[in-house]
Amino acid sequence: MQDLYADDIAFQVFLHVTFPTNRIFDFFLDWINEKPVASKNEESVWKNIQIMLNNCFALSDMVRHNVPDTKGRAEAKILEFLAHTNGRMKKEFSYFREFMINLKEDPSEAEFEEALTAYLQRIIACARDLVEYIR
Repeated sequence: MQDLYADDIAFQVFLHVTFPTNRIFDFFLDWINEKPVASKNEESVWKNIQIMLNNCFALSDMVRHNVPDTKGRAEAKILEFLAHTNGRMKKEFSYFREFMINLKEDPSEAEFEEALTAYLQRIIACARDLVEYIR
C-alpha cells in the first residue's frame, strides 16, 4: 500500500516533466509475473500471494495514473498468472485489484487504519484457505 501512495506523489512530479508513457508502462509491465510458484506447500502459498499482490499493485497503479495497457500486454500476463492458480486466488486478485485502485489518496488516520486492517485480514484469510486447499 505504501508504494501506491509513493507513486501518487511521483506521478504528480511526472506531470511536470517530460517522461515517456511507454517507459512508465514498461516499468509496470516488468513488475508483473505471469508464473506462480508451482510447488504445493505453505511457503509457495505465501510466495504466490506476494506475486498476486505485486501484480495487483502494477495493474492498479496503471489504472490510478492512466497508464495505458499497450496492446493488452499487462492484462495478458495477469491472465497467464491466474490461469495457473485456483478459484480463490482469482477471486482475491479481483478484490485486491479493486481495493488498490480505489484506495483513497488522502485518508484520515481512522480510514487508513480500517483499510489496512481489512487488507491484512483478507491476506491472512486467503493464505489460510489456500493452505487448507493444498493439504
